[in-house]
Amino acid sequence: MLDNRRGNRSLFEHMVGYFIKYEFTEEKGPHAHALFFYDGQKVRKDEHYGDQIGRYWREKITAGNGVFHNCNYDKDRYKQCGIGMIDHSDIAKRKILIDRVISYMLKEEQSIDSIKQSSRDRAVTKAVLPRHKSSAGRPRN
Repeated sequence: MLDNRRGNRSLFEHMVGYFIKYEFTEEKGPHAHALFFYDGQKVRKDEHYGDQIGRYWREKITAGNGVFHNCNYDKDRYKQCGIGMIDHSDIAKRKILIDRVISYMLKEEQSIDSIKQSSRDRAVTKAVLPRHKSSAGRPRN
């Protein structure tokens, strides 16, 4: 999917990074948990983007065979929510993202070691995409 994102510029245009953990369980088989980070000054409606990414995965990448779950619709069920729109200055929510969400994604009990096809396969993929620097505006402290 990441290789094909150039084919859907409107969906991935304002993405600034991603974090994907590949897992395997007996009941679900191989699957992935993904976080996509977007520029909040250009993108709103996190639930909508989650659905669009899921549909792109299901329809274009897996030709109708894939499934997805969008946790952004379930934000109310989390006591400490670290997903959705996170303001740069919201230190508490950023801490929840790191301590709860990413640490959950990095759990080892559902390792992909049993299904790796080569030594180059990785359980975690992450990227911070290069940003175009602009000299406009006041710099952040």
